[in-house]
Amino acid sequence: MIEDFVDFTPLIVVRHSERMDEVNSSSVKRFAMFMNYIKLNIFAVKEWEELLEQDSLWRATDPPITTNGINIARNAAEKIILLIGETLSNGGRKFKEIRIYSSMLLRAIQTAHQIALKLSLPVHLSSGLATISASVRKAGDSFPFQPLERLRSLCPGVEYIICDDNKNAETSVPRQNWRDALRYVCCKDKDVLNIVVAHRETIKKLAGKKLNTPYCCVALFQPQWSTSKQATGTSSQKSPEAASKDSADLSAELGFKFISKK
Repeated sequence: MIEDFVDFTPLIVVRHSERMDEVNSSSVKRFAMFMNYIKLNIFAVKEWEELLEQDSLWRATDPPITTNGINIARNAAEKIILLIGETLSNGGRKFKEIRIYSSMLLRAIQTAHQIALKLSLPVHLSSGLATISASVRKAGDSFPFQPLERLRSLCPGVEYIICDDNKNAETSVPRQNWRDALRYVCCKDKDVLNIVVAHRETIKKLAGKKLNTPYCCVALFQPQWSTSKQATGTSSQKSPEAASKDSADLSAELGFKFISKK
């Protein structure tokens, strides 16, 4: 049991938007028209798997969101702005900065892209946050995430920061476990409001309860750590090895109190 908590800036977790492989073929057509990637003769296809055959850069284990999903993500950005305002007006802890982190699965990145455009912020990309997905865990380091240049083409107008470089203590995030990645993000600076775009399982497992988690639902958590483990944290003066050790020490003492979901 975690005792003697110190509360710090709340954590906002957003589920990704509508997946193309979970809707009918009309959404596939609309997405193709919107992104202008696929020739008209592709519209004869009926299944997502057939769409994959037309472009080797699409991956069955990493589907994009639909055009409707883009609109849902834009609405989620508005919802997040209102939630931040409500949290502050209700006496929530003030913060010095907002950071957006995203799972490196394409559906999460495309969702984070819309939020980042609205907030004029960069997106920090973490493969660790994607390990809650069974396909990512199974593939391990060999999972074929979309290359950065393609992401910039799919989701323009936003700066992307890769967090998988363990030689950089300022941006590095653990890669092997989604919970360690999330705890590390929260421990880096308790005065930062983190918005994490991830997956429905992320919200459910953090909340520790069965929740209805529709596309782009927004959940609010209160990260809390024990004062006995609070003293360490990451800083620009620490080596990556020391920063990683600090994260491991803190993770055992860090909990997430579920507040609300919209």
